[in-house]
Amino acid sequence: METRSSNFATNRWAAAICLVAFVSTALFLAYEGRFASTDELYLFDAVESLARRGDLTLNLTNDIVALRQLSQDPFMAAAGMPLFLLLEWIPGVGMAQGMLIFNNLVTAATAGLLFFYALALGYKMRIALALGLVFALA
Repeated sequence: METRSSNFATNRWAAAICLVAFVSTALFLAYEGRFASTDELYLFDAVESLARRGDLTLNLTNDIVALRQLSQDPFMAAAGMPLFLLLEWIPGVGMAQGMLIFNNLVTAATAGLLFFYALALGYKMRIALALGLVFALA
């Protein structure tokens, strides 16, 4: 009985890795490397400020918006800061295009988490995979 349980756990992890890899590939194929909304632009500005100056002041977009600081989602700015700092070390990478990859990584990771959540709720593996795919690609 233990073999069946460990086999299911292995299959579950393999399916989750395949789901995240497929979603990442699909999102990178659709990647345009430009800001689709002003929210993304404000978030990039806040991440840049947090990484370089330690605050959420909007410096790059001060001619577009009347806000002085990012008033919502400070966690997203903090979560994006390690990627920003990593991109500063890599020569020849555009900071904005590199940071836009963050959206793809978060979406793929969230699809994997939803997969495990659906399994924890007792749904079959196929349903859990479908949930992750619909979330990420719809």
